[in-house]
Amino acid sequence: MRLSRRRRREMKPDSRHLSLSATDAEWDAVREKAKRRGLSIARYLVGLAERDGEDEPGPWMVLTADEQREMLAALRAIRAAMPKAVPPPAPETAAPADPSDPPPRAWRPF
Repeated sequence: MRLSRRRRREMKPDSRHLSLSATDAEWDAVREKAKRRGLSIARYLVGLAERDGEDEPGPWMVLTADEQREMLAALRAIRAAMPKAVPPPAPETAAPADPSDPPPRAWRPF
């Protein structure tokens, strides 16, 4: 009888176990994407979590608070510089108004 040698286990860093639930279609999608990258499902999901965008700046279109204040001040200056709106003159050959018609709406530039 031959005795087998016990393999010496490498010490793994402390880790935790995580259980996830997903539909079959979701698992298939995750499994396929992990396979394309040559990773296990666990390594693929951990990699996604690590690259979640913590170090990335916010979207480039977002204005800072100072930029928002500047934009608002400029908009107010533009509105103040605009001439006051004058409603268009009523046509002189208009037929007499029907009393059942609603009154015309006031014209406003904005």
